[in-house]
Amino acid sequence: SLTHSLTHSLIHSLTRSLNSTQLNSTSKKTNVRNQFSHQVYKLGEEAAITLLTSLLFAVVVFWSCSLRGSFLLFVFTYYACAMTGTILAYSIAAAVPSLEAANALLPTYVTTCMYFGGLFIIYDKIPEGWQWYSYTTFLRYEHIFRCIHIFCSRLYRIIVFRC
Repeated sequence: SLTHSLTHSLIHSLTRSLNSTQLNSTSKKTNVRNQFSHQVYKLGEEAAITLLTSLLFAVVVFWSCSLRGSFLLFVFTYYACAMTGTILAYSIAAAVPSLEAANALLPTYVTTCMYFGGLFIIYDKIPEGWQWYSYTTFLRYEHIFRCIHIFCSRLYRIIVFRC
């Protein structure tokens, strides 16, 4: 459900980003400054929407699953991961020429991140030739942090905060 929610928000962000980017690129009168300010505005808009959805998601999941640890760290972790996905969606939207290509690339990349980030394949079971790839996925670090925080919160406080 977490991965489904993240993938859905990434695809939604990509679609909105591509629509706004295509509108900007068709206009002959826009210059680099207007496009940059437009992208910063759209990113701020996405950040506000993502904050609201992250809070809603965290409230439902954190207390309905009786998770341990800090609620604020849980929200921050989910928000940071969702914003990383949003920035990834904007980057892919800017790099590829068409909506169809971006809609094929982003879910493919995010799916491989979920497999090699520890969400579907346990780290010990990743083939030796592909272990390097797990270190490049943003979902690996979010997943590790969340697992340590929720399941080993006392250990997390000792290792990270030295208390």
